[in-house]
Amino acid sequence: MSTYDNVIEVFSEAGDVKHMEYTFEQRHAEGMKADTKTFCCLVRGYGNAPVFHKIISTVQLAGKLEIPENTTFCTAVIFACAKAEDTMEMERVFERRKDKQSQPDSTTYSIMVPN
Repeated sequence: MSTYDNVIEVFSEAGDVKHMEYTFEQRHAEGMKADTKTFCCLVRGYGNAPVFHKIISTVQLAGKLEIPENTTFCTAVIFACAKAEDTMEMERVFERRKDKQSQPDSTTYSIMVPN
């Protein structure tokens, strides 16, 4: 399972949506369930591509599959929102995270507060 995540992560960092999605579909076809790392990679990949409309649908899919909205996942969504320059959505995710008592980490703050 982690091999698929590692491959998805490499394509994600490159913003190669075609291969990222293909690998995700292959993983699913083999009966492997996605986890938080998988969805973090997908969201970051859509941010890097940039294919911003897919970020929201991916977050919604993660919710349907009951993927935990932990610090890592929320940070990936905030990263993608920052890439999209969607500060309103970025702040909404940040506030929702605080409401769930999921504490932001230093990575989150470095994304939220540009240098």
